[in-house]
Amino acid sequence: MLRALTDAQIERYSRHIILKEVGAKGQKKLLNAKVLIIGAGGLGAPAAMYLGAAGVGTIGIVDADEVDLSNLQRQIIHATEDVGKPKVTSARETIEKMNPDVKVNTYHMMTKIYDRSLFKAGDEIVGPAIINQMDTTIVIEPDCIAHVNDYGVIVVDIHEPDEN
Repeated sequence: MLRALTDAQIERYSRHIILKEVGAKGQKKLLNAKVLIIGAGGLGAPAAMYLGAAGVGTIGIVDADEVDLSNLQRQIIHATEDVGKPKVTSARETIEKMNPDVKVNTYHMMTKIYDRSLFKAGDEIVGPAIINQMDTTIVIEPDCIAHVNDYGVIVVDIHEPDEN
């Protein structure tokens, strides 16, 4: 059952609510939606920010890398003071500051050896993938196909740290 929107949520999401395609019912669905983003880099960072701003209720973020100064011109979820932090920590902090309605679960791990239980535990609902690296596609694609859901999406943006 979807809970009623608070006055603050009505104000925050008013631009969504006035759209006939979304409305209050659609915004409540967003607040109850769960998304898993693999990679907090060039694609994952802005996706996480927009999903958080839109009020997607639970966002899971998987990334093994730390924020580097060279990331900042394109990975807009991170800031100078985040350099050296795990990207998942930086992303969580930014989203939580932006929107307290959103719960962010972080998974600081390499995608090539990620824990498949992320897809099975029900923590995040996953669906079609937006992927920018073929080796990552090969690893996660079976799980994405097996867990397609009307309200879930998985955004994949991976740059694996050097293993040297």
